Amino acid sequence: MVLHMMLIAINKSRIVVTKVRIYTCFNTLRSTIIFPYAVLLLDLSFSFQVLTLILLVILIFLILVILMALFADVISPHGPAEQFREFAKLPPAWMEDGQLQFFLGTDYAGRDMLSRIIHGSRLSLLAGCVVVVLSMSIGVLLGLIAGYRGGWIETLIMRVMDTIMAVPGLLLALVLVAVLGPGLLNAMIAIAITYTP
Repeated sequence: MVLHMMLIAINKSRIVVTKVRIYTCFNTLRSTIIFPYAVLLLDLSFSFQVLTLILLVILIFLILVILMALFADVISPHGPAEQFREFAKLPPAWMEDGQLQFFLGTDYAGRDMLSRIIHGSRLSLLAGCVVVVLSMSIGVLLGLIAGYRGGWIETLIMRVMDTIMAVPGLLLALVLVAVLGPGLLNAMIAIAITYTP
């Protein structure tokens, strides 16, 4: 059996496509394996341009989400808790029986889903930023102490971090929320401790 395989190797600044034959003991079957990205010779500078474009699109999206959270009162068409009982459980506007007044539809209480998503972005961004800052602060502080003091303090800090990493993150966060009690602040603290290592 002869398998024709396209291999990709990086040679200087280009990706080189090579055709390789693999011989096996079975001559009854002949197949061809072609990798989907092995058709063209790609210049690495082109792939860096594509990566830069992708990162630019991600940055623009992130800026738009932050602006949406900052100006949620101005952008949202309705209040997040405002109820329109006569329009309860409406589908999105592009579906049958949908209305442009409620572009993403309404929930069981007649609240506009688009407005609730826009206002909910504030809380999501706040929680994410608090978790990142808190876990980074704890991690940097413990790392500085472990690196500066050394000895048994470094060993103790490293064993605690190993223990945190040994437990699955979601399970540890649930246990910490159960110990600390319910609430957004306690959930953010639990997730920050989970992400500290």
